[in-house]
Amino acid sequence: MIQPEKNKNILHQQVIVEHIETNTLGVINTVMNENYSTGDILEKARELSKKLQEHPISLRYFSLLGEMNENQDAQVLLQHLVSYGQNLNRKIQQGEPRIGEELESEIPIDPDNQNLPLVKEFINAQKEYLALVHAIMDKIENPDRKIQQDHE
Repeated sequence: MIQPEKNKNILHQQVIVEHIETNTLGVINTVMNENYSTGDILEKARELSKKLQEHPISLRYFSLLGEMNENQDAQVLLQHLVSYGQNLNRKIQQGEPRIGEELESEIPIDPDNQNLPLVKEFINAQKEYLALVHAIMDKIENPDRKIQQDHE
C-alpha cells in the first residue's frame, strides 16, 4: 500500500514531468529533429538553461540554498544528517540493518531544533530540483522515450 506522503510525492513528480514536457520538449525536439549548426544547438541549450533557471522548482531550491548558506547552524545540522545517512547506508551494506526505536534513538538531531524546518525544506527542494534536472537530462539523452512519471 502506498502511503499518503508517497502519493503526494508521486503526484508532485507527475506535475514536474508535465511541466517539463510542455515547456522544454519543444526546444529539445526542435534541436533533435532539425539540422542545426553548433551555434544553433548552443543557443537552444541557453534557452533550455534559462527555462530551467526560471522554473519554480529551481527558484525555490536556489532560494533555500541561499538561506542555508547564510545559516551556519543549519549547515551543521544538514552535515550531521548527511553523515548519519552515510553511516546508516554503510551499516546496511555490511549487513547490519537496524530498525524501529533503536534506529530512531540514533538520529543526531533535536526535534525542537529551530533549523530543522529549513533543513527539511531544503532537502525536499534539492530532491525536486535534482529530479527535474535528471528528467531533462534523460530527455536529452533519450528524446524518443517518454519521461518516467515516477522517479523512484
